[in-house]
Amino acid sequence: MSAEMKLMRKKTKYKRQDYKTNEDVLYELKISPVFKKIQNYIHKWMQHVRRINRDRQTATHNLT
Repeated sequence: MSAEMKLMRKKTKYKRQDYKTNEDVLYELKISPVFKKIQNYIHKWMQHVRRINRDRQTATHNLT
């Protein structure tokens, strides 16, 4: 996360001494934080898992 924010600060030309929060920098660049993206991915995955029929047969493959 720190490497990402370092890059974002360079894009906005802010330095650490400018006292801009990470949220301010991301809002200015109109980028959602990585943490939000991960949460969204997990949420979508859990929705997918809930839709799976529990009685479904798994595919078996003969490797011989």
